[in-house]
Amino acid sequence: MSDNYYYYAATIAFISLISIAISLYETKKQAITLHDMVKTPVEPTNTVSKDNVKKTITNYELVPGDVIEIPANGCMMLCDAVLMSGNCIVNEAMLTGESVPVTKTPLPHTRAEEKFCPNEYKRHVLFCGTQVLQTRYYGNATVKATVIRTGFQTAKGELIRSIMYPKPMDFKFYQESIRFILVLAAIALQSMSVVIKRVLDIVTIVVPPALPAAMTVGMVYAQRRLKTAGIFCISPPRINLCGKLKLFCFDKTGTLTEDGLDLWGMVPALSEGLHQVYHDSGQLPRGPFISAMATCHSLTRMGGELNGDPLDLKMFEATHWTLEEPGEDTSRFDTIMPTVVRPPEGREPTVEMFPGIESPYEIGIVKQFTFSSSLQRMSVITRTLGKDFMELYAKGAPEKITSLCLPQTIPSDFAEVLKGYTMQGFRVIALAHKPLHDLSWIQAQRVTRDQVEVDMTFTGLLIMQNSLKPETTPIIKLLNEANIRTVMVTG
Repeated sequence: MSDNYYYYAATIAFISLISIAISLYETKKQAITLHDMVKTPVEPTNTVSKDNVKKTITNYELVPGDVIEIPANGCMMLCDAVLMSGNCIVNEAMLTGESVPVTKTPLPHTRAEEKFCPNEYKRHVLFCGTQVLQTRYYGNATVKATVIRTGFQTAKGELIRSIMYPKPMDFKFYQESIRFILVLAAIALQSMSVVIKRVLDIVTIVVPPALPAAMTVGMVYAQRRLKTAGIFCISPPRINLCGKLKLFCFDKTGTLTEDGLDLWGMVPALSEGLHQVYHDSGQLPRGPFISAMATCHSLTRMGGELNGDPLDLKMFEATHWTLEEPGEDTSRFDTIMPTVVRPPEGREPTVEMFPGIESPYEIGIVKQFTFSSSLQRMSVITRTLGKDFMELYAKGAPEKITSLCLPQTIPSDFAEVLKGYTMQGFRVIALAHKPLHDLSWIQAQRVTRDQVEVDMTFTGLLIMQNSLKPETTPIIKLLNEANIRTVMVTG
C-alpha cells in the first residue's frame, strides 16, 4: 500500500459500481418493456368439459385436455390446440413471418398406439399467438379443438422464452483472462508478500481496472442507440458479439424481395418445345395449361375477397376467370357442391349437356391436395362440366413435377430453358395434368395423392418475377464495404 493507490482504487470502484448500476437499469427496463409487449391479455374462452357441460373460463385457467370452441368469426389463439372438428383459416405470420393464410384441418384418425407429435401434425394444430381468421363447419356443429400445451410450453412461449432468457455466452477473451489471473495467483502463492503486491500490480497493468467500466459504458451507449431504432437488447454481451460477425444470411421472399410476386410469362409445352412465351393468358391456346392455372390453387373467399398464397392469387388473376364457392363463408361444408371456376364471358364456348340444351363452360374442384414443402407440390382433382371423367392438375418445383411425369411428355429443351430462367432470377413453377377415367366421385374423396400423382403429362412452366425491396441494394453494399460476406438462404 506504500504506492498510495487509495484514491485510484476508490475511483475505479466508484466508476465500476455506477457502470454496473446503469447496465442493470437499462437491461431491466428493456426486459420489462419486452415482457409488456408479449404479455397475453386475460380473455374469456369457451370450453367444453368432459361431460359436455359448457362453461366460460379465462385463458390462464386452460389446461391440456380441455376442449375449446373456436368462434365462427375467428379469434387469437391463447394456447396450442389440435383441431378435432371443422376447418380453420389461420394467419401464422407471428410464428413463420409469412402473411399467407393457411387452412387447418381436423386431426385424422390414427392408430391407438401411435403417439401424437405437434411437429408432424402441423396442419392440424392451432398454435398460440396465431390469428384464426375464419372457421368452417357442418350445419350447426361447432369447431372444436383440444388444448395440448399452455404457457411457456407453447410454440409462442418457447420463442418468448428464448428471447427473454437467452443462453449464456462465454467469450474467449474472458476465459483467457481468468486463466492468466490463475497463473499469476499460483506464482504469488509461492512468493513473499511483496511479490504478491507486485503481481497484483502486473494484473492492473495488463488488464486495466477501468477496462470493464469502459466496456460497460460502451455497451450502455450501444443499447440506447439500438433502443432509438426500436431494437430491444436484454443481453448486453451479445452487442460485443455483433462486432465479430463475418457472415450474414438472408431469407429471400419478404426479406430481400417484396412479399408479392408478379406473373412474368407462361410457357406451355408445345410440340416444338418450350420456346413460345405468352405474357397474356388470353393468347394461350385452349387446353390443360389454362385449366391448371385456374384450378390448381388453394384460394378461398372471405368476406367476398379472394385470399390465399400470393403466388396462387397472381396465377389465378392472370387467367381472368371467376371463382365461386357454395354456401356461406362459415358453412361451406353443408353442401357437396364443389368450388367452381369459370372463364370470362365470351372467352369459352358453352357446353351442350343434352340435345338442344347448353350450359356455361365451368370446372369444379372436387378435391384438393394442399401444398407440402416436403413434397414440393400441390394438386387438385377436377371435373369439367360435360365430361364423363375427372382430371388431375398439379403444380410445384420443376424437378419434382418432371420426376412424376411420363418421360416422353417432357420437352427435350426443358433443362436448358429452366436453367436460363433461373439464372435470370425468375421463380419457375411447373404444371402437369392427368385424366382420371376410372375414378368416381366417392373414390375421389378417399384416394390418396400418391395414387394419382404419377404418370402425369408435363404441361408447361409459369415464370414468376420477384422484385427487390428498395433498401436491399444499399444494405448489401454497406455489408460488402464492411467486409462482411452475405448469403441468400431460400427454398
